[in-house]
Amino acid sequence: MALWVVSFSSIAQTIAPAYPVKPITLVVSQAAGSATDIMARQLGQRLGEELGGSIVIDNKPGAGGLLGTEQVARAAPDGYTLMIASVSTHGVNPVLYKTQKYDAIRDFTPISMTAFTANVIAVPFNSPYKSLKDLLADAKAKPGKLSYGSSGNGSSQHLASEYLKMQAGGLFMLHVPYRGVTPGLTALVSSEIDWMMPALPSSMQFVKSGKLRALAVTSAKRQPELPDVPTVSETIPGFEVNTWYGLVGPAGLPPAIVKRLNEGIARVLNDKPTIEKLASAGLSVQTGTPEEMTSYMRNELARWAKVAQNSKITLD
Repeated sequence: MALWVVSFSSIAQTIAPAYPVKPITLVVSQAAGSATDIMARQLGQRLGEELGGSIVIDNKPGAGGLLGTEQVARAAPDGYTLMIASVSTHGVNPVLYKTQKYDAIRDFTPISMTAFTANVIAVPFNSPYKSLKDLLADAKAKPGKLSYGSSGNGSSQHLASEYLKMQAGGLFMLHVPYRGVTPGLTALVSSEIDWMMPALPSSMQFVKSGKLRALAVTSAKRQPELPDVPTVSETIPGFEVNTWYGLVGPAGLPPAIVKRLNEGIARVLNDKPTIEKLASAGLSVQTGTPEEMTSYMRNELARWAKVAQNSKITLD
């Protein structure tokens, strides 16, 4: 007589319900129209189809992204509450906010990187500055004269701009924070400020329509969408800043769900129409393993901690 031995884990896997059996909530810690929101909506629809379910986008802006991020950190680790992590939520905020209620590494389960995008150093269409070199030269000659905007104190745009000032020799310019990227871009178009460094997806339409002039992109290479716009590194050698995005869930997400999501993302983001659609918004696809995402986030946290310390930026 043959003896069959079946482990309890294999039985559990057999009787476990399929995933997903209900809509997945994808939390976006920024407002609609932001680069993070654009990434979420492009990914959410296709990933839902790939998983055989649906993904509902839930915009939770506020407190620089803390509200939505803290919500996901407290959510049940069942795979039905996920979020688009970004340089803001898992790179910048953790090194600035003393009172935040989450740990960027401990309280989340990394699933996969999804995309990178450059930031754009942009000025109003009628600005006298025709190049980044012109802008930086005037800033150096007239400390405090120039103003730059961001989507808020301590935002990734704020720190990226501080990093530019550091790498350009310690320039002094007035920072004007706005309540989100859209108000900042509106102010820039109206020439209320001299320059801004928004992510490419949020600023693309303004540049393409001629309302803004792009002086440089912050990526290591020129962007296909703006081939005539030089990189910052062509003026400041070695300079590179990327806005990045990835998918995470609460800590303790079951490995089987992580695997299903990771494999689904890989298939979706290797689909040519999806790649082209993201590229048209200024997003470059980037996938990988959960372990690679963890390593990348740790490096980003260390990098922005140095910038925050040098710039003496802290938020409560």
